[in-house]
Amino acid sequence: DNSLNSKWVKAEVTWAYTKKSVNNIIPILLEPVFLTDLFMLAQLEQVDFTRWYSDRNMDEAILKLARLMSLSLEPLKLEPVPEPMLSGSEKTDEETHEEDFVAESTPPAFAKGDVSSMFQSAVAAQDTDPETALFLYKQVLENDPDFMEGKIKEFVDIQTEKTIPTRLYLLEKKAEVAKDQGQWKQLKQLANSMIDIDPSDSYARQQIGIADRNIKCEPFYSQAQSAFDNGNIAAVTGLMSYIGDTCPDYGDPAGLLANQPITKELVGFVRNTHTLTRHTGPVVRVVFAQCGSMLATISADDTVNVWSVSSGRLLKEIRCAASALSFSSDGKFLALATGREIVLFRAEGWEVAETYRGDSNCIDLVFSRDSRMLITGWEESGLKVHSVPKLKSVSKTIGIEYGRLESLFMSEENLIFANFNFRDLDGPFSLGNVWNTNSWKKVRIIAFENSKHRASRQNVSLSKDGRFFACQENNAIVIRELPDGSVVWKYHKYGVMPAVNDFVLAVSASTLIVLAGENSDRRRLLFYDMVLNELLTELEGHFDSINTVEMSSDGRFIATGSDDCTAKIWQL
Repeated sequence: DNSLNSKWVKAEVTWAYTKKSVNNIIPILLEPVFLTDLFMLAQLEQVDFTRWYSDRNMDEAILKLARLMSLSLEPLKLEPVPEPMLSGSEKTDEETHEEDFVAESTPPAFAKGDVSSMFQSAVAAQDTDPETALFLYKQVLENDPDFMEGKIKEFVDIQTEKTIPTRLYLLEKKAEVAKDQGQWKQLKQLANSMIDIDPSDSYARQQIGIADRNIKCEPFYSQAQSAFDNGNIAAVTGLMSYIGDTCPDYGDPAGLLANQPITKELVGFVRNTHTLTRHTGPVVRVVFAQCGSMLATISADDTVNVWSVSSGRLLKEIRCAASALSFSSDGKFLALATGREIVLFRAEGWEVAETYRGDSNCIDLVFSRDSRMLITGWEESGLKVHSVPKLKSVSKTIGIEYGRLESLFMSEENLIFANFNFRDLDGPFSLGNVWNTNSWKKVRIIAFENSKHRASRQNVSLSKDGRFFACQENNAIVIRELPDGSVVWKYHKYGVMPAVNDFVLAVSASTLIVLAGENSDRRRLLFYDMVLNELLTELEGHFDSINTVEMSSDGRFIATGSDDCTAKIWQL
C-alpha cells in the first residue's frame, strides 16, 4: 500500500505510459494489495512474492520474474530466501534511517512539456483505456493544478464517471475471489472501496454484512485448522458444523474436508463440485476408475464420456451404445461392452488395444484386482475369464445352467459376486454366487427375493469390507450380512415402484448407504445410517430423476447420472 501511495511509483508508472514503455513494467507484489487506483497495473501480468511472509517458498515467483525479464533460466540458481524484514519496534537503525530518508525525499517535478505529454496521452486513451486515462489526468492535476487554467479538474471528474462501471466490475470480481478464499477482511476492504465509488451500491453493502458475520467465525476456523493438523477429525467436524450454523457463507476456504472420505459424520458437508453437461440423452450409468482420477458415464445418446474427477474436464468421448464398462485397477485400461462385442481401450491415448466378439450379448464385465484378468458375463454362455490385454485368450469359462446374469462385482479380497435372476411359478428370486478368482471355487451362494420392477442395472452393491451386500427386493432395499445373508436393514416405501432407482454402500463406512432417486422425489440423494435407521441428510442437485449413483474406491467422491442429461460429482 505504501508503494501504491508513493509519488515516486506513480511518477515512474506515468513516465512508462507516456513513453510507451508499458511492456517494461512488471508489477511485483510483496503483500496483498488492491490496485484500485492503478488499474493499468492490474491488467498486467504480476509476480506474487507474498508467500515470503508465510512459507518463504519463492521458487515459482523467481522463475516467473526471470521469464518476464527474458532472462535465461538455464544458469539460474535459486538461493535460500532470507527471513522477512523486521517490523515495528524491531527495525534496525539502518532500516529506520532509510525510511526517514525516503519520507523526506520528493520525486522530481515534471516539466511543462512532460505534463502536456501526459495530458495528450490521457486524451488519446480516454475511450480505449479509460482507467489509464483517469490515472494520467490525475497525475496532471497533481503536478500542475492550474493546467489549462484549472480545467484539468473537469477532465478528472468526467473521466471518473466513465470508469465507475469498470472499476466496480473489477472490484466485484476481486470480492468474489476473496469470498471463495475466505479472506473476509479483504472482502470488507474491497466492499468499502466500492462504497467509496458508489455509495448506493447494494452489492457492496451486502458483502460488508457477509464479511462482518464471517470475521466473527475466523477464530473457530483457526481452531478447526489446528485440529485438522493434529488429526482430530471429530473436533474439525464439530467446529465446521458450528461455523456452518453461525456463518452460513463461510465455507471451507482451506479445504480441510476436501480430501476426507465421506463418512456418517461428514455427510452434511457433501456438495456438488462439478456438473458434466456434454451428453444429450439421460445418463444411465456412472463408473469410477479404481485410482479415483477418472469417471466414465454411459448415456442413452449412445456415447460414453470419460471425465477428470478433479477438474470435471472431458477426457474422451466414445461413440457407442455401451451396456457396461469397467476400468482396470491400475488405470491403464477401459473395457466396454457393446452388445456382443467387448472393446478394450488403453487409457493413455485412448486407442483400441483389443476387441472380442461373443456368441450372445455381454451383460456386465469387471477387471480382477491385479488388472491381469477381465471377467465378462454373457446372456447365454455364463462367465468368461480373459487375459489382459489379449482378450481373445480366454483362460476359463464358467457355464450357468439356469437363470439370467444381472451384474458382476469384484470385492477387495478378489472375490467375484455374480447375481443371477430366476423366474418360476413361485415368483422371481435371485442367487448371489461368489467365486474366489484365485482358485475359481464357488465359496458362497445366497438366495434372495428379486424385484419385479428393475430401474437401474445395479441392483446389488457390496461393502468394501465384504461384510454387507445391498439388494433390491420387490419394493424395498435390503441390506444382508455375509456370509449367511441375514437381513440387517430394510428400506421400504409404498407407492410408485421401485423404492429408489439406485443405491450404493459407502466404502468408507460399512453402515452408510446412499439412495438415489427415492420415489417421493426422484431428484434426491438420501444418506442413511442403517444401524440407527436414521436419515442423516438429503441432497438435491438434478432437475430430473437420478438414475444411477456410484462412490469412488477411496470414498472421497460420489457420482450421479440423471434424466436431465447431466452427471454430477459430489465431494466434501
